[in-house]
Amino acid sequence: MASAPDSRIDHTSAKIATVVNRAVPGLLLAIFITVCAWGIAGLTGLPGILLALLFGLAAQPFLRGNTYEPGLEIAARKLLRFGVALLGAGVVASDIAALGWPVLVLCLIGVAFTLAVGCVSARILRSDTASGLLFGGAVAICGASAALAISAALPQTRENESKTLLAVLGVTALSTVAMVLYPLIATQLEMTDKAAGVFFGATIHDVAQVVGAGYMISDTAGETATMVKLVRVACLVPVVAIIAYLMSSKSGTCADQIVSGRVKILPVFLIGFVALSIVASSGLVPPLVLEGLASAGKALLVLAIAALGCLTSLQSIWRIGWTPVILLVIPTLALAAFALLAVISFSAFH
Repeated sequence: MASAPDSRIDHTSAKIATVVNRAVPGLLLAIFITVCAWGIAGLTGLPGILLALLFGLAAQPFLRGNTYEPGLEIAARKLLRFGVALLGAGVVASDIAALGWPVLVLCLIGVAFTLAVGCVSARILRSDTASGLLFGGAVAICGASAALAISAALPQTRENESKTLLAVLGVTALSTVAMVLYPLIATQLEMTDKAAGVFFGATIHDVAQVVGAGYMISDTAGETATMVKLVRVACLVPVVAIIAYLMSSKSGTCADQIVSGRVKILPVFLIGFVALSIVASSGLVPPLVLEGLASAGKALLVLAIAALGCLTSLQSIWRIGWTPVILLVIPTLALAAFALLAVISFSAFH
């Protein structure tokens, strides 16, 4: 007869096996969509995260029953957080510091200003603060990646998931438009290569489009734009931490929340982001390893967005209406105007 500890171990093992077996179909589906999205992205140059979202939405009507849901939920929530943590491997403090304090101040004020515009716009349009933070944060920080990271700190509801998908879709589209339009603006205004790089890095949403816009001008503009963008990416940690605190403290007074242990001032995935950034900045880990970790993080974000697409019906997105589109366009225009005015006005950016 099995002893009591052995029985508990057997019971735990059986529960783990059940969870794994239930998760396999959904995880395999999300992986399949991710591989397809990346393969087509490599052939066409289209954003992989956008393709994964569209493929997931296209697959959703054919997913009957609950066969795929457990695995998709794990990919959309647990693996999403892990992916955000891995992005920290791409943020190196020395690269950011080398830009100088004027660029750092420009980026910090730009992020705060854009978030404020998002929240004010949400209030004017009679939407909730969470929507203003989600859409404003996606524009302010790093596009689709920021939208997914911020969504991880918001209440996990189907409505918020639908808004996250809209944020990813909209911010990717706007980022692509900016990649084409902003170099034309820089050329018309006869910006120096450095000024153009600062402008692109401080305004364009997604990292890939920042790089694309910069290297359309020159290597100097491309390198500058990439480094400036890293400053905005680094803002992900404090912004998501504040949002997580605000969301967790809504269900009671701050003191009650702290006593009960329900306040999460810094979610675990952000601690991972900071830890990996510190490791990357230490110089102890080979750059190839850090690049691999950052690439793995991006792959997990694509996996998460594919899973979110599979979990979300198009009807739920249409029901949200045009408000999210406006909440993306207004902060985008506001950030572009702010950064353009600063770059033109101050010689430190030339």
